[in-house]
Amino acid sequence: MITEENTLGFSVDEQVVQDFIAGKRNSFTTDIDEDTYRELLENYDGNLILDVEELPDTFHGCYFYNNGKFPYIKKKTLEHILLAGDTTRIVGRIVRCTYTPGLRFFYSCNTI
Repeated sequence: MITEENTLGFSVDEQVVQDFIAGKRNSFTTDIDEDTYRELLENYDGNLILDVEELPDTFHGCYFYNNGKFPYIKKKTLEHILLAGDTTRIVGRIVRCTYTPGLRFFYSCNTI
């Protein structure tokens, strides 16, 4: 059963929805950041819950790359995804989640 608690929604371009309908796409990618982690990852009052089997070997903090392992747990209640275009919506069942480590720090500077 699709409910608000087990469905994650995204506003996307209409073409993304049409590509899913036409079978040209079967996956969706989003960033995990300060705005989305509460909806995507298990947490308790905003504090992330770690998978103790995937913790780093040395204490550098779990935000680091960790040799490609992702130390957080996908929210267990997430079962469906809703993609809303300008005029069309589509709902799908989440069958798999994969994680690609991103950059921990991004530095920008002016040249002297």
